[in-house]
Formats: sequence, structure tokens, C-alpha cells
Amino acid sequence: MEKLYSLKAFTDLGKWYDMFETLNNEQKHVVLTRIMNTDITKLFWDEIDFFDMISNDFYYLASEKKFDEAITLFENFKNKHEKQYKEDLNWLEYYLARSYLYIKDFKNIEKTLNTFINKDIDPDLLALLLDVTMLNGYVRETKVLSVAGYHNLKESDGIVPWAIDELRNIAMCATMAEAYSNGNEIELDQILTSLKENNLIESNPECQEEVDRIKATIEILNTGKQREWSMEDFSIKNKQRPFNIFLFLNEFVYYLHKKQSVDLITAFIFKNLLGLYYNYISKERGGKFPCFFSKQSLDKYVAAQFSLLSLNHEGGVAMLPIMAYYINFLKDKNLIVDEEFEKFKKFLNKIGKDIGRICRNEGWRYEFLFKFQLNGKPFFTSEYTYIDMN
Repeated sequence: MEKLYSLKAFTDLGKWYDMFETLNNEQKHVVLTRIMNTDITKLFWDEIDFFDMISNDFYYLASEKKFDEAITLFENFKNKHEKQYKEDLNWLEYYLARSYLYIKDFKNIEKTLNTFINKDIDPDLLALLLDVTMLNGYVRETKVLSVAGYHNLKESDGIVPWAIDELRNIAMCATMAEAYSNGNEIELDQILTSLKENNLIESNPECQEEVDRIKATIEILNTGKQREWSMEDFSIKNKQRPFNIFLFLNEFVYYLHKKQSVDLITAFIFKNLLGLYYNYISKERGGKFPCFFSKQSLDKYVAAQFSLLSLNHEGGVAMLPIMAYYINFLKDKNLIVDEEFEKFKKFLNKIGKDIGRICRNEGWRYEFLFKFQLNGKPFFTSEYTYIDMN
């Protein structure tokens, strides 16, 4: 193995790589750490896919929860081989950010977040990181990323308009969650001032509908105001249907935060993910709000989050607690009968076991699931064994 430390000893780097591939993961990490401190040859950078090697090393270290070692590896790479580091800057900084977030090093995460608030950031990686910060309840980091991300990407030709709107929506949610985290009621004027200072809303009559929605959200969060709902409220023929859905989902946010002790910023992303699922299933099967799901549709949606074309794995596994909370919320609202409730529980018990198997492969990514409890009962054991809803 020591022979691999000296790159200059190899005129044929193919042989070096073949020898490297015979090592186990721990040995590969030792070799990468050693050569990081050497004068790596131009030939090496030209012929070896170093990004692939260091990515694999990150996932090995993450699986062992050796995030301090991962941080040391990436910081050394950045400091000693800056030019090569910048070639894959976005992904390498993403790995670094995940490492700092895992160990809750919020002082150093600030430096890494700077990469994700510039105009050249990969929007997919920004979205991934926002999922992580929101699902883990990190309000400040969510606000920094979403506000800057919105302003840097809103003029981009490569971003679809709804994605820009979603970034702005997350920034607005983070602003409310930040104010609420102080333990006081949210002051409407304070929120509107903050949103205007961050150029998230404008002071003109055209924004009044949006201001009304913000006001309605704050009223629900401050007072717990609930409405008596019926299926007619969500009928396609009802002109108030869009606003009724908006209010209903914000009552769900209140339920999550106050009744199930979910962090407010996490409750907001649960609402957003539920909305994405509803949009998906509406196109697939014409599902009707608010009771729009089945085992088949949920299976298909979760599977799509783990396809080769998707990076949204955290959002995929989060659908299990989201839907568990949601059917209990519907039952509390008398919008589903006991028979439907029991049927949906059986769906989720089956899907929960599947998600548990998925999580065990990369357990470090999904530890946020351990925070969630339904009426005081966790969804998973520490080994990701699903606990049936009984």
C-alpha cells in the first residue's frame, strides 16, 4: 500500500489505479489522505477521476460517521489543491456542508454556505441542502440559503418559474419561523417589514393578496384558529377552493407544530412536500383534495424519489411521517371515517417497513426521522425498524 503514496513512482497511472482499487475503504482513505499532502502531478489530475474517488471516500466516512475526518480531507484538498478543488466546487462544498451540519458545527457552516448563495450555484444542490436544513429544523441556515438563493437565481433562464416561487416561499416561511422561535407571537408588521427589507414582497396593491395570505398564516400560528371543514369546501365548483386549501394546509402546519412537536420550519417543508405529492397524484390519477392518496400512488411517488433521475432521497423518506401525521389530522377534522383511517394505517405500515430498509443503507442521511413521534410514539427504532401504527 505504501507504494501508492508516491505518485511519481508510476509512469502508468492505470497501474496505480488498479492497485488502489484492490484496497478496502479504510485503506483507500489513508492513501487519499497521504497523497493530498504531496505535490500531485498534472498527469494524475488529467488521467484519474479524482472526484469519483473522493466522493466514494466521503460516503464511506459518512457511513462510519467519521465526519471530522471527512472535513479534514476536504479542507486539506481545498487549501492545498485549490485549482482542482474548484473544478468540482459545488459538490465538494455540498459534502463539506453535510459534514458540518451533521456534527452541528454552525460556526464553520457559515463559511461553506457562502458557496451556495452565489450566482453559479447548482440549483439542484441548493434544493437538496434546503431539504436537509428544513428537515433537521435549522431555521437560520434555511433563511440564509433561501433568501440569497432566491435573489441569485430569480433571473436565471435555466430555472423554471415555480422553482423560483418555491425558493421565495421557503424564505418567507423561514422568516416566520425565525420570529416564532423566540417564543413570542408573530407580529404581522415585523414580518412584513423583514420580508420587504429582504425584497421578498413589494409595497404595492398588487401584493395585497399575498399579504392577506401571510396574515392568515400568522393568525393560525398565533391563535390556533381552526375551521369546520367539509368536502364541499374543496369542491372544484367552490370559488374559494384555492384559499380553502391554503388555510387547511396551514392548519396542518399548526397541528404538526403544536400537537406533534414538529419544529415549525420542518412543519413548513412537510406542508410543501405534501403539496408536491398532491400535484403529482392529481396528474397521475385525478386525486381529490384532501383525501387523495392510496398505497399504489404513495408507493409510486416514493419510488420516484429514489430513481436515478432524482436526488430527493430525504424528501422521499419524509413522506412516511408526513402521511402518518396527515391521516391523523384528517381524522381529527372528521374528513375520513374510521374504516378509511384503518385502511390508510395498513398502507403506511407496509410502506414504513420498505422505507426502514432504504434508510439502513445510508442511515446517517435519515437520522432526522428519529425526531418525529406520533402522539408520543416514535416511527422507527435506532436501527430503522419501523414501529407499526396501532
